[in-house]
Amino acid sequence: MGTCSGCHTSYPALSSDSCGRCTKLQGKTETECRAIKSRPQCRGCSVVYLNLSGPLCGRCIANGVKVEDTYEEEFDDSAVEDLTLEPEAGPSTTVSGLMQCAKSHRANATIHRLKKQPKNPGLIKSDDYKALRQLAHKASVKLSRKKTQDQQVLENSRIAFMIYLRMCINSRAVAACPDAIDFSAPPTSKLEDAVYGMLREVEKAFAESPLARKLVKEHNFTRPSFLLDDVEIVTKESKALRSERIQFKDIFPSTRTFGKYFEGLKTASKLSAADIQRRSISIKLTDEENSSTEDSDEEITDGVGQYKGKRKKRDSDSSNKRSRVDTDLDNDQDVSELHSDVEPVQVTRSARARQKKLDIKSSTRQPAIVAAPNAILQQGPNEVEFELFHTPYHCQPHFNTSRYDTFLFQRTSCIITPDGEILIHHSNVNELIAVHKNWPAYCNQRLGAVGGYLGKGTRKWGFKGYTALGNFVLFHLGGLHFFSGVQQSFNHTTLVDELKSLLIADYHLNIFKKRAAHYGVILPRIRYNAEGAFVGELIIEDDTIPAPSYGAADTRTMPYNTFLATRLLDLTGRVEIRFTDLEGKLGQDVTDQEEVDHVFTAFTHSVLVNSIFLDDGELVLYDPQVHSVSQEWSLADEGRVIINRFLRQHQCNESCRKLHLEGASPKSIPPLPAVENRTDSKATDEINPPLAQLPSVQQLFNMQSTGSVSVVLPPLSTRPIHSQGPLCIGME
Repeated sequence: MGTCSGCHTSYPALSSDSCGRCTKLQGKTETECRAIKSRPQCRGCSVVYLNLSGPLCGRCIANGVKVEDTYEEEFDDSAVEDLTLEPEAGPSTTVSGLMQCAKSHRANATIHRLKKQPKNPGLIKSDDYKALRQLAHKASVKLSRKKTQDQQVLENSRIAFMIYLRMCINSRAVAACPDAIDFSAPPTSKLEDAVYGMLREVEKAFAESPLARKLVKEHNFTRPSFLLDDVEIVTKESKALRSERIQFKDIFPSTRTFGKYFEGLKTASKLSAADIQRRSISIKLTDEENSSTEDSDEEITDGVGQYKGKRKKRDSDSSNKRSRVDTDLDNDQDVSELHSDVEPVQVTRSARARQKKLDIKSSTRQPAIVAAPNAILQQGPNEVEFELFHTPYHCQPHFNTSRYDTFLFQRTSCIITPDGEILIHHSNVNELIAVHKNWPAYCNQRLGAVGGYLGKGTRKWGFKGYTALGNFVLFHLGGLHFFSGVQQSFNHTTLVDELKSLLIADYHLNIFKKRAAHYGVILPRIRYNAEGAFVGELIIEDDTIPAPSYGAADTRTMPYNTFLATRLLDLTGRVEIRFTDLEGKLGQDVTDQEEVDHVFTAFTHSVLVNSIFLDDGELVLYDPQVHSVSQEWSLADEGRVIINRFLRQHQCNESCRKLHLEGASPKSIPPLPAVENRTDSKATDEINPPLAQLPSVQQLFNMQSTGSVSVVLPPLSTRPIHSQGPLCIGME
């Protein structure tokens, strides 16, 4: 029996000076020592095992070591008997038990090793790629499913016209197409657009229908124009409904959108159950242009050849019909271009555009008297009584004394390069301008536009001026904000900046029109009143006339030496349109918005996307009504806050998608950069109060130069003249 030199414990089969436990404890930490001491140890050979069910290991039992030979002094007879019976009953005393212990030990060791073994970098990349690919596939499937659902919702929300096309032959309606023609439009579209779109679809279906071509050939009919005045539209009868004629021209003024028209028919119980279920309006459309009888026979010349057919004579008092020659007129086509080579089956014209041309031509042909704005209608159908015409010099006693003051001035204008750079040009040519005398006397009398005075805004006066090149509106600082007057330099700086921002706004509008022309989008006629605008500087030899004291009447014809001039527009009978409210949102309901509203938001979106310049400062042109270079937003506009709100809440419409502007705008614009001359600027992203006095801009360009000088336009601030929000702009 050997004794361990470390723990002084005797073991019958000890083969060395130290036992197995003391050998394992050498060089181990305290935690590892506790783990080793907790493991079972053979009392015969002192080897420490992970799993040992009895006091002796299998090798000691095989070598004949008995439990009585171990720790004799520590056990009594009963304990020895218990220990002797325990290994005989355990599985470790059999071959199968030993194999089970070995298998369990090997399995635990293998799992332990595999859990802590580092993976190959290639395997890690492969696992990451598989995970990313699975995530991308799931996202793609989810997006595709969402698009499909959105498309289904859109298709389900559209309203359709189910058109049954007929032709009137010998006072009998004959089907021109075997199947119903389907045309759908969104509920938010204008009813007028939906009807004219339906007529274009019918015209196209007629051109492609073999049955229609056969009828035209058999009866020598001309190709119908499918104008609204040349067709009869009635509702399709059903078991519970009878057929009724539809006069769309009478419905257009009262019903603006297609959706409201459909809901009105459904509320009035004028739709069948099938139409309500499929969201459609079933109509029968009969062409009356080629109604044939045996009473009249006329020869009609078309652009391709001659067609002979019988046509019913139209009533002489019918103003909603037009001749065949007029049907060939297009928007940009005159009479000399009628006989052009056009395929008879090709649809090349817009029914709505030709309908507008019809209205223009019919109004020019009829010799009826049109009532003027100042006319008073009498009881007779064509009797009109006009107000008395007054000459401009009415009741003027004599012409010995002129009613105008004349001034010499030099013109300052801007040149906008193709890439948007502003070049200031000072002319050295002296010009003459005439202004009404004593026009400031009418500023506060609330008499309207009288005596040369036109009106006032929050920051400017407007009055008339006359030059050799035409009539202009002249502007000086004043109005409600500057009622007590400003310095000459302040007035000059502000008006020059107003001119620059007006011209750069017109530049962006022209870029927007070029974009629309590039993508084939037809826009309404929109323009800024920027053509011919300039800043005039008076040539004053004696500038010693003092300004009136506070509260005294100002009788000077030209209070300041600098004025801004724009073309005088005749706004008689016109109204101002405001597209947005104070917060920059469209003031109209979504269902009441017209095409010009969508075009306006698309133009605003385009300007925000394409008008950011990063050259010695940032310029975001949003409102052309700008007055200063103080880089401060006015309290009425909220400036950058409104712009960022527009960027967040803007949802691209059909105009944006047609112009390829969808998803092109930034999420927000950064704050305006700090200015050295600004003394009361705030470190907030919200509204900043305006400065009392603007910084000088003499460092930007030489005021005495007579040539073109390149100028870097600093950041401008929005200050509206008479608007309630940053999106109110003047358009014609």
